[in-house]
Amino acid sequence: MGRSDAPDREGPVTRSQYEWSATRPSSAVVETVAEATDRDPTAFGPLNTAVDPDALDALVLESDPSDRTVVPFPFDGFEITVRCCGEVVVRAPSD
Repeated sequence: MGRSDAPDREGPVTRSQYEWSATRPSSAVVETVAEATDRDPTAFGPLNTAVDPDALDALVLESDPSDRTVVPFPFDGFEITVRCCGEVVVRAPSD
């Protein structure tokens, strides 16, 4: 997994790379938001208030990476993007 914080016109961005065979997409979202905010994963609301974790996992894990499947959704004030290639992007709200 890697992390990079880069400025973005919409606010700070954190990108993490995962191997879906080792980490489920729903877990990766929670881990990346926790990293981006320097908070414990239990400090924000449950993921299922934003997206069905089982459906997210199934959609991403069953996608062929050549399809370039992208799943965007808001979560706890952040814009989340999950890509079937293993990338999770967390965009913080702009000030």
